[in-house]
Amino acid sequence: MSKKNTLFKSTNLTIFCVLLLLFLIPFFIFIGNKYIAEILADFAYGFLVLSLIFNIKEQIKQKNNSKKRIKIFSVLLILFILFLFFFFSIRFLNERNMIKTYEKRFANASIYFDKGEAYLKNQDYDNAIRELEHAIEIDDRNFKSYYLLGRAFYKKGDYESARNFLLHAVGLRSDDFSSNILLAVVFENLGDYDKAITQYIIAKDLRP
Repeated sequence: MSKKNTLFKSTNLTIFCVLLLLFLIPFFIFIGNKYIAEILADFAYGFLVLSLIFNIKEQIKQKNNSKKRIKIFSVLLILFILFLFFFFSIRFLNERNMIKTYEKRFANASIYFDKGEAYLKNQDYDNAIRELEHAIEIDDRNFKSYYLLGRAFYKKGDYESARNFLLHAVGLRSDDFSSNILLAVVFENLGDYDKAITQYIIAKDLRP
């Protein structure tokens, strides 16, 4: 078998592998198997590079410079299109995975949040604090968890801890009336009257 035929077959084989892998990536994305999809994406990238090397090597041996340039351009164009497909497939995979991860975190945090809220309503402050702290460990962007923790510590008379959590709640959601008014009360109990007055004014502006 000649070197030219061998190179031609090697080129076709690598292109076939690239196409096969790029076809399989969306399938594994659809079924939610991120790990296998990422492995296939790595292999696809490797075959793309290998195919490019084979094609350039083949075209360099061509005697007709005009045809050589056209073929090289065609190969590069095809590979560029394949690369774009590969790139957007991975981007879609990452975005979908991020959404699923956030939804899972939110669902898990909601379980602890609901338990903490129930304990708080039943005046079981220690258990409420424990559950709400678990909720924050999972999802630290929910201002309601910080507000309820502030309430729980306020009910226990731990005003410094209540202040810290309420400040965090207000930092995440500055227009929440409940967090601001309770923070004003906490400042008053701590004897920090200037901040209490300021906070009362903020709360009044939120609910005239």
